Amino acid sequence: KRLRRLRRLRPGLPRPGGIDQAKSANSRKAKRWVVALSVIGVLMLLGSCISGSYLMIKDERGGPAGANKPGGSDQPKRDISSQAVDPEPLTEVELFPAAQITPVPNEVYQVLKTQTSADCKVAAVDDLGALLVTMGCTQVVRATLKHPTGQYLVTAGIFNLKDQATAQQAHNGIKPIVDAQKGRFNGLAAGAGSDAIVRASTQLGWNYSGHYLAYCVIARADGKAFEAADGYPKQIIFDIITTYLLEGVVNARTVAAPPAASTPASPVPSS
Repeated sequence: KRLRRLRRLRPGLPRPGGIDQAKSANSRKAKRWVVALSVIGVLMLLGSCISGSYLMIKDERGGPAGANKPGGSDQPKRDISSQAVDPEPLTEVELFPAAQITPVPNEVYQVLKTQTSADCKVAAVDDLGALLVTMGCTQVVRATLKHPTGQYLVTAGIFNLKDQATAQQAHNGIKPIVDAQKGRFNGLAAGAGSDAIVRASTQLGWNYSGHYLAYCVIARADGKAFEAADGYPKQIIFDIITTYLLEGVVNARTVAAPPAASTPASPVPSS
């Protein structure tokens, strides 16, 4: 009977090693979970590191907070409303630092000659010269340039006036004088092939910012009169006066936004 009972019990007994195998299986499952959780943890950590690097790179590209905001505390400003607060005279290097200037991309002007003078009448004659002297002009810096096409000569420069009020008065007073043929801006001869800038019919442009009055004189290099449909003079006036001299040279004296011209540069034909 005892033998029979043992035989009946044997089928229900665990096989040899059954308990160890079950424990091993459970252990393997536990290890897999640990490994899985570890992998997830590593991925989460790696993901947070990548995200942090991206944010840091993004922040670094953007610079310190507020650095690119107009009027930020780190943005120095200089007042150019008068010679009293902006006493440093202009220089030829400041206006024309190299043998070429590029007012706009792919538009390269050759600098043929530069000049600085404390006598503003060398660049403006008759009533116009007198007007500038009355407005407190202490210097003029100018240069003669050759247009990228070679078809135009340009004398351009800046008059250094007493203050912004006198610069505005000069700006407004030029057109009546030119229209009445009582004065004009002079071209600057720059050697062989540049006679047209002082002898041929010209077109003029001028504008001001702060206590500076920028101007240019344009002539055809062949000495001929301008054709009515010629659009180059207006483009030259904008590129040289507005873009290069005012927004470039004058604005370099202050980090404030380029001053909005109260009036556009005014092209006026002159002979």
